[in-house]
Amino acid sequence: MVAAVALVGILSAGNIANAAAREASAASVEQSVIASNAIRDVPQPEQEFLESIPKDQPSRFDPRLGHCFSFSAVVKQCIAADRRSRSTIVLLGDSHAWMWAPAVEIAANALHLRLVLMWHPSCPQAATPPASNCTLWKTHAYEVVQAMHPIAVLLAERTTTDASHLSNEGWTTSVAQVLRRLRSSVTHVAIIGDSPLLPMSPAQCLSIHPTNVQLCGVPRSGGLGLPRDRSAEERSAVLSVAGTSFIDSLNWLCYRECSPIIGPRSAYFDAAHISGTYSAHLGGVMTEQISKILDEK
Repeated sequence: MVAAVALVGILSAGNIANAAAREASAASVEQSVIASNAIRDVPQPEQEFLESIPKDQPSRFDPRLGHCFSFSAVVKQCIAADRRSRSTIVLLGDSHAWMWAPAVEIAANALHLRLVLMWHPSCPQAATPPASNCTLWKTHAYEVVQAMHPIAVLLAERTTTDASHLSNEGWTTSVAQVLRRLRSSVTHVAIIGDSPLLPMSPAQCLSIHPTNVQLCGVPRSGGLGLPRDRSAEERSAVLSVAGTSFIDSLNWLCYRECSPIIGPRSAYFDAAHISGTYSAHLGGVMTEQISKILDEK
């Protein structure tokens, strides 16, 4: 029930070269995020910038990445970063694990770790219907992780969906059960906090408001009319399970507002996923966070 493929890298096409040069320190990320709230105009040339937005992703159609995800119960693995390392870190989840892959790959390379990426589209870590492909995939994926004996597992998922139909307390309890299961065989388990959901596709919105970029963002506290966010429940789950961590990505994306453009680049490629370029840009801060987690006893 497991397939694997070795990768040269899992950064999006066009973002591989000079990725390290685009990494940023925590201080520079914070400064650019604060400054992003003052951005008013789409960068020039406008049409070229807008057309590049939906293409800027770790594409599922990239042949190096095509075996990382599964719509079935079969667990597929992509192996990247320092593939000769004896120490493995696993990135596991839904499309938001794939979204964070460029940042985590840079971190794994910097820390001399082998990276294994496994993801299933629209498959939350919280409880899902017993007979679903998502539930079966998760069961197999956790078994693969336990047999692999990685030094750390990073979970990442979209928190603005509700495939489980659980209450907030039920979501917290269910995710905590997953964390305990993984902690039984893995020393370090962490959740990467999710990115805010934009009100609509950034390319579409920015084409309508090219001189008022912030209309295409969302307040840090969330947007009215958007699906409810389970980020607080994930934090609560982490607090309830000893030896687990929460990587807070909100400051990497939001100041007072969560701008769709940060620095010279689009921060998102669609309403729900950060761009491949911006994910790679966060490789430095992701390295810092993972390093801290690995240093914890």
